Amino acid sequence: MKISRPELQSQPNSHPSISRRQGTRSASWLSAVLALTAAATVSAPAKAELMLYDKDGWSMGTDGRINAFYSYAYGQGRPLDRAPSPGAGVEHPLDNNNKIEASRIRSGFVGTVLGFNLKKQVTPTLAIKGRLAIWWTIEQRRTIGAGTNQVDGREAYLRIDGPWGGVMGGRTLALFSRGNIELNAMYAHGNGVGYPCDVANFGPACGHVGFGVQYPGFTPSIRYNTPDTLGGFRLEAGIFDPVTLNVHEYERTPYPRVEGELAYQYQKDEDFAMAKAWVSGTWQRMVQSNDDPSTAISLKSADPYGVAYGVRGGAGFFRAGIAGFFGKGLGINYPIETTQYPADEQQELRTFDGYYGQVMLTFVKTDISFGAGINRVHETAFDQAPPPPTARANIIKTQRGISAGVFHHWEEIVFGVEYFRADYTWIFNSQGINFVNAGATFKW
Repeated sequence: MKISRPELQSQPNSHPSISRRQGTRSASWLSAVLALTAAATVSAPAKAELMLYDKDGWSMGTDGRINAFYSYAYGQGRPLDRAPSPGAGVEHPLDNNNKIEASRIRSGFVGTVLGFNLKKQVTPTLAIKGRLAIWWTIEQRRTIGAGTNQVDGREAYLRIDGPWGGVMGGRTLALFSRGNIELNAMYAHGNGVGYPCDVANFGPACGHVGFGVQYPGFTPSIRYNTPDTLGGFRLEAGIFDPVTLNVHEYERTPYPRVEGELAYQYQKDEDFAMAKAWVSGTWQRMVQSNDDPSTAISLKSADPYGVAYGVRGGAGFFRAGIAGFFGKGLGINYPIETTQYPADEQQELRTFDGYYGQVMLTFVKTDISFGAGINRVHETAFDQAPPPPTARANIIKTQRGISAGVFHHWEEIVFGVEYFRADYTWIFNSQGINFVNAGATFKW
């Protein structure tokens, strides 16, 4: 399954900038720790776009990245007894002992990106902006030695920003779980791979998506955000292109999907000490369809929803965060995914939740990260006790993941070596698989 990745070019470097501070001597152990922190780190300004043109109120810049990773997978194959439902776990050719072992050369959590930003400063307080960004990956079909790759038009939007806030229309990262995926990218896999999504797939990779995190997705929307003059608070909300759940015949979407995020940030990410907290939500109405309107039938409606939340921050060389989500009809990897998981065989929505924690330590120009997370699917009453002769479905119950990585910044390149352990538990069986990834990312 291919899962797209979030925009990170506009996000700060995953290697947080640390400012040196002089302080008076204190008997406090905390002061001593902060002093050692400042001595162990160096200042590194946040990444800015490369300006191509700046004249007469017009400016144009570019940002992007190119990366390549070696990814090695080894572990158990999907269970052979009581076959699990599709859409979870790792499927791959096996040896005689039901084991997987495979190598890939692949893109990272964020693939190769080429972005362009255009701005017209209309007045000192009013600006018109636009962004175009294309993504592609270095993976190809494995049945031939050479092949072509698809180019993904990931972002295309316009913005109008003024003292009253901003209005945006177009395609970019959605709001539900945006803070959660930002935590994953900034403190772990923005310069790495994490969970590769699969062994034989096309990228980009998944990071901790499916293992404590849901992926927001890049979605067409019209949205508004409050100005950055509210003491660190920011509200963003809008209407989004709705999705259908064809697996369960929920193919009619009379209203747009609604999403919003409320966040508070103390200091900037590159400051010595900072903190950010957020909560986001999504809701959509879906209605079943009738392929033969000449015969009236009972059509169900459903209202999938989700709430995501989290906090991150730290001081000096220490950054950490925790995040989670819950809701109905979401899916394992992203909200309202087109698989059999959002609803049961009676089209009743299932409940989902997940929890994720991440720590990153920065010493000079080297980041060391550790993370863990779990996504859970909760059975409906029908799932637990289907009427005979229907057998109980072997659906996924949990996906647990742990990760560790070391990332070193040299000039405009970040080198990374990392490990990811994925454990899947269905109703009746389980699977565990390991991934080791190593490579580099060039950013501008």
